[in-house]
Parts: sequence; structure tokens; C-alpha cells
Amino acid sequence: MQNAADPFHRLKEITAILREPDGCEWDRAQDFHSMKEGLLEEASEVVAAVESGDPENLKEELGDLAFLVLFYCRLAEEKGLFRAAEVYEAVSDKLVFRHPHVFGDLQTSDQKEILKNWEKLKEREQRARGEEPRFGEKTGHLPALIRADKIQSKASRKGFDWKRGDLASIFSVLRSEIDELEAELGATYEATDSPLSDMRRDRIEDELGDLLFSVVNLGRHLAVSSERSLHRSTEKFIERFRRLEEAASTEEVNPFGIENEAERLGALERLYQKVKSDRGH
Repeated sequence: MQNAADPFHRLKEITAILREPDGCEWDRAQDFHSMKEGLLEEASEVVAAVESGDPENLKEELGDLAFLVLFYCRLAEEKGLFRAAEVYEAVSDKLVFRHPHVFGDLQTSDQKEILKNWEKLKEREQRARGEEPRFGEKTGHLPALIRADKIQSKASRKGFDWKRGDLASIFSVLRSEIDELEAELGATYEATDSPLSDMRRDRIEDELGDLLFSVVNLGRHLAVSSERSLHRSTEKFIERFRRLEEAASTEEVNPFGIENEAERLGALERLYQKVKSDRGH
């Protein structure tokens, strides 16, 4: 194996060998589509490694992701679409072009101005390819909270946003969205066993979506990630519910086994609050 001293070329060569006729049967059976889930999984594991603060884990997960990048490059090379070198050349050229304040003589005052200029350069690239930039395009693949934040940030850079620090207006919108959701639900929604019509479900989803969109807007103005905030709260709930299950199993009468719904919920809520207070909020 050549280029053994160069880790990048070594990985590139290993990837190529896996795809050769006498390589790995599993790797040879993969294509662009079959590897999509793996790509998403590895990217998620990189994020998890960042959250864990474990550098060794991060190093390992970045390696797995780097392998998949080269694997996709190899698939493209086999089809005669492009070479791996072209991928790295293209992204290098793009980074230089989009950072004129670093590689050119453009003067910028802050990060907000840098991002606005970044958007303008992206649009110039699209027009050079004969494409007309359309607001919000190429974002449909993102998780909903991340997409909402990204779309709001793009609109803000175009001048459509609340005044910085105007949290009162954002809270006012939040309260308004809650009121609209409650109005849409109405008293008739108490019959939870009754199936909703498609039209009614769509209206409720619209109002709930507007509320979530406003929550993301609040997080953005607080410079807090809604995606990360929800992830943290979900992890916190998981940990508390596990302790709730453990505590319930030691009760004389396990609350989960109480048949009466009101009594069961009351017992579980009391136990949940105890579990919550044992380790703080």
C-alpha cells in the first residue's frame, strides 16, 4: 500500500481496496442511496461526541465520518462523475471566494456583516450557474427546529426581524400563538377518543407549528439553540423517568399498576415531583 506515511491517502487507498472485486462484499454492494442512513448516523454521532466533551470519542467519530466522505467520492469516481481531488479543490475555492475578508481586501465590522456578505456571495454563485436564488431552498432535509432557526436567521440578514433585544414583542407573539392554538382546540377537543378530521388536524398542526416557530425565534434572539435546548430537556426527562420507574418499583403499591386513571396519574405525579426535587431541577 502506497502513501502509508500520509493518513489521508492511506484512508483513500483503503476505501478503494474495499470496493475492488476482491475487496469487501458488503462495501461493494453499497451505493449512493444505501449509505444515506449511515451518513446521517455518523454525523449524529459526531454531534454526540462534541456534546460528551470526550476528545478521543470525537476523534474516532470524525474518522468514521471522514471515511464516508471518501467512500462517496469513490462511488463517484467509479461512475466517472468526479474525482475526490475535485471535491477538495472545489470546497477550497469556495471557501476562499466566500471569505474575502480573510483572503481578499474586504473590510467587515462584525460576524453579522460577514454572514450577510456570505449570503450575497452564495447568491452570486447561483446566478453564475444560471440558477435564480429562492429563499428557503435546500433546507427541507434539516430537522425542523434547526431549519426554522436557519430560515429565521436568513430572513434576519435580509432585514426582516424584531429589533435586537425586543423580547417583549416576541413574548407577545408567543402568547398570541398560544391563544390561537387554544381557540382552535376549543372545548370540543375534550373528547380525546373522537378521531379528528384531516382538516381539523391540519389546522391544529398549523397553530402548533406557529407556536413552535415562535419559540425557536425566542431562542434565536437569546442566542440559544432550540435544537440543543430540546435535546437537553429530553435527556433530562429520560433520566428522571428512569428514576421514577426505579422509585415506583420500591413502592408498596406500584403506581404504574393502579387501574384508576386519576389515582394512577396522581400517584405518579407525586412520585415524579419527589424524584425531581431529590436532585434539583
